Amino acid sequence: MPVFLTNKNNIVAGRSKRKSFVAQLVLVLLSIELLFLSGFTALNLPTATKHNLQLYILGKGGKLYSTFSRKFKKTCEAVIPNMILLAPTSLPPVRYSSYVPQAPVTIFLGYILGWPLALIALLGYIFLGLVGPFFGLYVFAAGNGTNYYLQPGFGYLVGLVLAAACVGWVSRGERKSLNQLLSLFIGLLCIHGLGFAYLLGICLFGAIHETTGQQLVWSGWLFEEARNLSWYALPYDLIFGLGLIGIAFPFRWLVSILTAPDIIAAEAPNNETLVDFKLAR
Repeated sequence: MPVFLTNKNNIVAGRSKRKSFVAQLVLVLLSIELLFLSGFTALNLPTATKHNLQLYILGKGGKLYSTFSRKFKKTCEAVIPNMILLAPTSLPPVRYSSYVPQAPVTIFLGYILGWPLALIALLGYIFLGLVGPFFGLYVFAAGNGTNYYLQPGFGYLVGLVLAAACVGWVSRGERKSLNQLLSLFIGLLCIHGLGFAYLLGICLFGAIHETTGQQLVWSGWLFEEARNLSWYALPYDLIFGLGLIGIAFPFRWLVSILTAPDIIAAEAPNNETLVDFKLAR
C-alpha cells in the first residue's frame, strides 16, 4: 500500500508501467525449452488402473516384506495370516505404460509465470512446433509441421495453451491453497476436456466425410486414444501437478522479482514523497 511521507526535497518514487523485456523474453524461452524437454520425456510408470495399481503396491510391499528377518516374518504372519500372500512370486505381472509429464509442467509454468507470460510461452511452443520443420527445428515428439493438427493428440496441445492461461489467471494475487487447488483442477479440465472433445470431433468429421460408402468404425479407436491420453495419464497429472505447485513458490517469487516494473523518480506535489512498500507477490 503506498504511504505518503513529508519530505523537503519534493521527490516521489513512482511505479512506471515499464517492465524488463529482456527478463520476460528469457523466461519465455526457458519455458519453451522446458516444454520441449517434457514432451520428449517418457516415464515408465504402472498403468493407472485400480487392479494394476493394487498389484504394483502389493509387489513393492512384498519386496520390502522379503527383506525382513525370519523371526519378524513369523510375528507378522501370526498377527496377519495373509501376509504370506505378499510374496512377489505369487502375484501376476504389473502392466506399465509411458507417461509424458507435459500437463503438470504446463500447470507449473502457468502458476509461476502468471498471466499473460504463460500464455505467450505456450503459444510460442505451439508455433515453433508447427513452423519449426521449415527451419530444421522439430519440437513435437509425435511429428511436426503445419499438418500436425491432423494428429489425434493435437487437441491436448491446444488444451495446454488454455490451461496455462487459466492457471495463470486463477492463481494470480496472493498464494492461497484454495487458488492453488482450483488452478490445478481447472488446468487439468482444460487439457483433458479439450483434448477429448478434439478426439471426438476428428471421429465425427471422419464419419461424415467417409468416401468409401461404408460406415466408419471409430468407437474402438476413440476409446483406446482417450484411455491412453486421458484415463491413464490423469492420475499422474494430478499427482505431479500437486508436487510441482508445492515447490513452485520460490520460482514464482523469482519471476515476480525479474519482471517487476521499474521504479522511477518524479516530482511530488504538496511536499509529499510516495514510498511504495508493496512487495511483488
